[in-house]
Amino acid sequence: MTILSKTSEHLVALKTFVTHAERQQLTEEASEQNMSRSELIRERALQSAFRMKQGSGVYAAAVEAACKTYSGVPRPQMEALVSAVIRSLDASTRDA
Repeated sequence: MTILSKTSEHLVALKTFVTHAERQQLTEEASEQNMSRSELIRERALQSAFRMKQGSGVYAAAVEAACKTYSGVPRPQMEALVSAVIRSLDASTRDA
């Protein structure tokens, strides 16, 4: 994922509302990561657009779709394969 720097494109204001406690938490997290609170919020907002849905329903649907597409593969092997792909994709969205 590409995060635009302040110099590569003009940034525009986007207003949001948080509680005082949430604001403090964001301030602390930004400080720990040596970035501004604005940068932290922008990064999280942009990354969340690429987050995978979570839950057992996602896994079950993926296994069913894979089994229908590749009928010759035993289900336990397909489950292991689907699980590995989901973990890999999830990890890639977290590292972006």
